[in-house]
Amino acid sequence: MKLKNQNYPILIAPTHIPELNAVEHTADGIIFGASVTLSTLEDVLKEATDSLPGRSWYCVMRGEIVYSIP
Repeated sequence: MKLKNQNYPILIAPTHIPELNAVEHTADGIIFGASVTLSTLEDVLKEATDSLPGRSWYCVMRGEIVYSIP
């Protein structure tokens, strides 16, 4: 591949690296890999917030995830 007059003989696709697609639940929270898709992120956070009593969630247009405490 050639970009800005530079040759890049090796390309790395982060979507094919398992560690970057990992979602890990820990005692301190949830750790998301750098290549986790937004739909996976949304699904995992929805499941996590559904398990918390008295909390609901929604997503703002700018992609910020906001927690609402009724």
